[in-house]
Amino acid sequence: MLSFFPRLDPSHYNPRCHLNFLDDGGTYWEFAFIYYNNKLFDGTRNEYRLTRMTKYIRQANLVPGDEIILVRDDDDRYRITHKRKQQTERTKGVLKLGTGWRVVEIQGGR
Repeated sequence: MLSFFPRLDPSHYNPRCHLNFLDDGGTYWEFAFIYYNNKLFDGTRNEYRLTRMTKYIRQANLVPGDEIILVRDDDDRYRITHKRKQQTERTKGVLKLGTGWRVVEIQGGR
């Protein structure tokens, strides 16, 4: 999964980068990819997160069970789309995340 996103420098405290994802309607969405690494700095967290997705989720009227699909194409451009629960088929390469929004299909990762 981490090869899909840019490398974040673990020597920095909670490093992050902002990524622009293009949706099917031509709108760009800026999400933040963050490595919460404060465990390396005497804290408790050691996790990666993709944040700032709430506006996309709400505008797309997504509900639990719908899938968000993130793609990085051959030109390293990021794209986002989704499938409704009733249209979704389980395939290889699906990553289940936490207990809320659960499924992200990873395609084109390196």
